[in-house]
Amino acid sequence: MSRRPPPLRLLVWRARIPLTVLMGLVGAVVVVDAVRPAPEPHVTVLVAARALDAGTELAAGDVRAARWPERLAPDEASAQPSRPDDLAGRTLAVAVPAGMPLADGVLTGEEWWEDAPPGSVAAPVRLSDAELAGLLRVGDRVDVYVAAVEGGKAERVAHAALVLAGPATAEPAAGGLFGGGTSTASGLVLLAVSSSEAAVLAGHAGSGVLSAVLVQ
Repeated sequence: MSRRPPPLRLLVWRARIPLTVLMGLVGAVVVVDAVRPAPEPHVTVLVAARALDAGTELAAGDVRAARWPERLAPDEASAQPSRPDDLAGRTLAVAVPAGMPLADGVLTGEEWWEDAPPGSVAAPVRLSDAELAGLLRVGDRVDVYVAAVEGGKAERVAHAALVLAGPATAEPAAGGLFGGGTSTASGLVLLAVSSSEAAVLAGHAGSGVLSAVLVQ
């Protein structure tokens, strides 16, 4: 005796269960996709490829491009160069750690280099008089002296050095352009000097015996 096929109504009823489940899954996927936030916009930022000292003249290998969330990137990032080669030859006004964005605030202004004698180099100099250092402005010129020893005469070791950056250019809220504490505490300035003057200044780095006077 042959079995009768199930009624059409029963077949439709059985099909409703998996169909309902399938529609529920499709609806869940649509809802999740609708509430998923849009991808955060990113911008290309040039950063230090390694830790670099103040006064470093950048080479292409010192710089790399990185993708940063737009909200975390420096305000001027969209107007900055996007290729490492574009910053080659620029000079750091401050020491920077690896990965730090190389925005205008950490680079010396190219316009000031135009006033420096040909062949000048950038030398970080820590002056013993931090208050005087705090008065210096970019574009000032100073003579740098080594303090006299045992009643001797102070020796001039740099003449008409051009101030490229200094504590007076810092934002106090950021802890000073050269980092760590108030903007005038460190006495650190960046000067454009000759190669021979830079060598002498480097020999007195951290000695606390360097002073400066403003000149025209």
